[in-house]
Amino acid sequence: MKKPKLDASKFCQLHCHSVYSQRDGAITIRDLADTAADKHGQDAVAVSDHGILSSGFVLYQYATQLRPQNNKKPIKPIIGCEMYINDTRQELFDWLPTAHEHKKVERANIRKSLAKYYHGLVIARNQTGYYNLMRIHNESWRNFYHRPMTTPELLFENTEGLIYSTACQAGHIPFHILSGEMDKALYLIDQYKEAFRDWFFLELMPIESEFQKNLNKELIKISKQKNIPLIITNDSHYLEPEDYELHRALINLDRLRKGGKSTTENGKSPDNLWEFGVQDLYLKNLDQMYESWRGFHKGKIFNESMFMSAVETVAYIIDEIEMYNLEAPPRVPKIYDDEWGTIKSLVTEGLQTKVKKGIIPAEGKTIQDYVDRIKLELGVFRDTRTVDYMLICQDMIQWAKGNGIEVGAGRGSAAGSLVSYLLGITDLDPLKWGLFFERFMSVSRVAKMKLELE
Repeated sequence: MKKPKLDASKFCQLHCHSVYSQRDGAITIRDLADTAADKHGQDAVAVSDHGILSSGFVLYQYATQLRPQNNKKPIKPIIGCEMYINDTRQELFDWLPTAHEHKKVERANIRKSLAKYYHGLVIARNQTGYYNLMRIHNESWRNFYHRPMTTPELLFENTEGLIYSTACQAGHIPFHILSGEMDKALYLIDQYKEAFRDWFFLELMPIESEFQKNLNKELIKISKQKNIPLIITNDSHYLEPEDYELHRALINLDRLRKGGKSTTENGKSPDNLWEFGVQDLYLKNLDQMYESWRGFHKGKIFNESMFMSAVETVAYIIDEIEMYNLEAPPRVPKIYDDEWGTIKSLVTEGLQTKVKKGIIPAEGKTIQDYVDRIKLELGVFRDTRTVDYMLICQDMIQWAKGNGIEVGAGRGSAAGSLVSYLLGITDLDPLKWGLFFERFMSVSRVAKMKLELE
């Protein structure tokens, strides 16, 4: 049989775990993006960690900014999250803070239902989707019960701009299929289809698992029956095939049974070590996906046409996902209407007070030295638009000092700022001690300054 022409650049693993999936994923963001772009020749790279979105922003920065800075081509970042879904009513999670007020039996029953969870892959299709994904993510951490939990109710209220896929064998829908609860699975499929409409997908995986082989067949049947498109992923947890042992060690860091042995005999896993049951959850490229399908899943139901159709759907999704804009400037509270006039007034007042007390000028310095330094620093704060930040820090410090809260004299590069000293943020005269303002802030500095207030 002739191998079909596969365009590697139009494919990526939409279901992929990085090291941000704690004690589960073993791929760094740098390795993920570099392997996808430079080794696999892909135009896009995705991350979808368990219950957390932190990796998405890191991937965005590395893929769009740091790679070009290192003379490498940028790669399109795709941000998703494999959510923990609990199909209990949302009000039961709201009940948790008052659990101690209820009877012991009632507490035990509710906690038992809250402990059940399934997986679901949610991907941001555009900026609105990213905001909705953050909203669901944040609410899931408020629902934290052993894990950050979301509910179908919460998902269905925030579907705009989002893509939903059925995920792995532990998925909300696949779990019921594998458990023989087809009526329940079909009911859930109808619910998700109604909520996500054209952005709901059934997820095939060509991994070497008999359970997955059976699941793929059922998903293909449902796809034909209900006209729901298929995608194909590999649920990647580590980078290369040889990283399997590394990943096995990682997932067992906190799973060793009490009193059990932690050694291996004859290269075999001891009874007390937990296993995924498959050894090919690495970051496969498109050719490797095809070989996995042909070697283990090829058949009348999961035929080559189905494989290619799922690959084309992945390419369609990648193309439809818009570039996110995660460069929103920080929003700083405005506490004065005239910030420029206020900071000049406060600095002048601080200078006059210290001159009257004989603290300024320091030995070997003149008042003009202080005036020149003040003009320099205020100019930098104005040009870098950080006047508001300095005023907020001054307000915080003065409130703390006025309410009996101890504040340090000044630690780090902020001690080199005369304006900080005159505002009462620090207690060190930088001219007296020969400290450089440029260590704290300059017009050419890219990184945001920070005041350490210990």
